[in-house]
Amino acid sequence: MNTKITRAGGLIKISPPTKELADELSFYYKFRDKIKKTFFDKRIGQLRNILIDGPLRTIKKELFSYSGDGQSMITYDGLLHRVKNKLTSLNNEWDIDETKNNYPKPEINDRVYDGLYTDQKCAVELMLNQDGGCMVEAATNTGKTRIISSLCRAYKNFNGLVVTNRQTVALKLYNDLIELAPECDPGVYLSSKKAKGRTTVITSSSLHKFNPSDINFIIYDEAHGAGSDTRSQNLLKFKNSVRYGLSATLTSGFKGISKFLEAVFGPIVFELTDQQLEAMNRATPLHVYVMDVVNGPAFLPQTQNLTMEKKGIWFNRNRNKLIKQCVDLCPSDQQLIVYVRTLTHLEELIYNHLGDNNFEVFHGSISGKEKKRILEGFNSGDLKRIISTDCLAEGVDPKNLYVIINSNWMQSDVSVLQKAGRNRRLTEGKDYGIIIDFNDCWDSRMERKSQGRLKHYDTKGYNIIKISSPTSIKFLDK
Repeated sequence: MNTKITRAGGLIKISPPTKELADELSFYYKFRDKIKKTFFDKRIGQLRNILIDGPLRTIKKELFSYSGDGQSMITYDGLLHRVKNKLTSLNNEWDIDETKNNYPKPEINDRVYDGLYTDQKCAVELMLNQDGGCMVEAATNTGKTRIISSLCRAYKNFNGLVVTNRQTVALKLYNDLIELAPECDPGVYLSSKKAKGRTTVITSSSLHKFNPSDINFIIYDEAHGAGSDTRSQNLLKFKNSVRYGLSATLTSGFKGISKFLEAVFGPIVFELTDQQLEAMNRATPLHVYVMDVVNGPAFLPQTQNLTMEKKGIWFNRNRNKLIKQCVDLCPSDQQLIVYVRTLTHLEELIYNHLGDNNFEVFHGSISGKEKKRILEGFNSGDLKRIISTDCLAEGVDPKNLYVIINSNWMQSDVSVLQKAGRNRRLTEGKDYGIIIDFNDCWDSRMERKSQGRLKHYDTKGYNIIKISSPTSIKFLDK
């Protein structure tokens, strides 16, 4: 059977439809909510004149819809590779109509690959050969900034956006692009700084402020964040833009996120694991020290998670005392980050436990000027101690960081692994980085969350060491 595929406006129409293709594009489970599906319906309706005629019937829990007469099915262009692979396995031939495909073509030359390691060059080559966009899943310290710069150089004559999730990361990317890809005319669009450019660095919250018809390519750093409803909807409006996604945790997060991200960006074409990066001597091994917290409040509510966290984590004096002991034992000339989940816990630690240890506090409520001062001091090595919410969980890799204390009780794999990745940067004399975490074994519900975090560390191949007290931690001599 011969199948006709038409590409237009970020979607593909497949005629005739088959049950096998429908099965391939089905989720078999629900998204966290129905907004993504609702938006898909709306997108199809807007493009009806391009791809389909007549009314449209949509199907729950899938990434495709049928035309009203049932003679074709429509899905996102990012899933074209999946459609072609399925047709090949069915021994079906296909023809692709590209006449309405307006994706820009990259200009590939030696300058594009300038300064790349072999694996980075391989990743860029695979990405540029994937028409329409794709994803790369690469461990922290792979050098995603250089890959982004390389992609920008390949599209230097087009208008593009480099998207990330945090302003601090966006500013760093902007400065890096000025150094690594000045021919792309880098610009930045943030609340704290605006500078016009052909390639503009923004946060994901500003995507809706740009006209999709003016943008030819999008590069999304930490693309696991694009799985949220608002971000994915805004990205899919850029229907004629090539979209690239990069992250160390693409397949982490809610169930089915990797398949949905395929629809937004395209397939994962390159992967580099933590173990592979260590084997190439481009990342520091991690030792994860885990201590049992055997004491907590006498009573915890059965259903109220916030109250349970408040009593069992924020104001658990035994747990906070262990954090204090770890900080006191850490050599004063080594940089250390204490991660907390809430500002309340941060204040409890600072005012009642860590106030005499010269900590700087970092969270979303401090001014942009203050954030810049702290980051510059920490990256230069002048500041040794920071206590932070998740604001510093992405895009920061200080070369003198030796110790991370994760006091966050949540077991999200993205949150756990992004924090651990901050301590992977190679530094002379740093044989391994240290992560300190806690097993809240005094309560069975909290212990399940602790075991979830340990499972994520184990999945990445980190060396998990169970200890009875902070004195058993083997801090490095700098």
